[in-house]
Amino acid sequence: MVEYDYDEKPSSSFSSSDKIPLIVVIARVVTLASLLISSLVMYNNEVPYMNTQIDYHLFETFRFVFGIMIMGICYTVLLLPFAAYYMIAKKQLIDHHMFHLVQLIADKIVFGLLATAAGASLGVTVEFQKSTFLDGTSGAKMHSYFTLMYVPNAFFVVGLVGSLISTILSSLNFNKSE
Repeated sequence: MVEYDYDEKPSSSFSSSDKIPLIVVIARVVTLASLLISSLVMYNNEVPYMNTQIDYHLFETFRFVFGIMIMGICYTVLLLPFAAYYMIAKKQLIDHHMFHLVQLIADKIVFGLLATAAGASLGVTVEFQKSTFLDGTSGAKMHSYFTLMYVPNAFFVVGLVGSLISTILSSLNFNKSE
């Protein structure tokens, strides 16, 4: 007769420590892709208004947001190879306590900047969407511009969530290196 050990845990193909490197790579890739899409949509969103073009350059907030997006893209591109190596080799490329501390602090700073920029962008888009403009035709074009600005805001929030996951995992990684 076959006996079954009821206390035995079922074996899984991945342990939780094997899943963390994969989640780190996915979070970094999602952050990078969503920030790229968001910045491209914001950069290419133009509407003719009176005798000029309305684009992100005319608004200080959108220029700030675009700059933060570019900074987030650069930071994510910088750390993506480390995450890929971590996923493939199952160990850190630079397994030093100071590197983990710098990565932790940088992740927190980048997340804070991305959160600030996402809030500013969404806030200015909502407020300008409520505004009334000089005449009906040009006002409708301005409203279409600000309606389209919700698209990069949505992708930006997805990038913010990816950055949040990266920040949490770098905190866990820092605690392991102590």
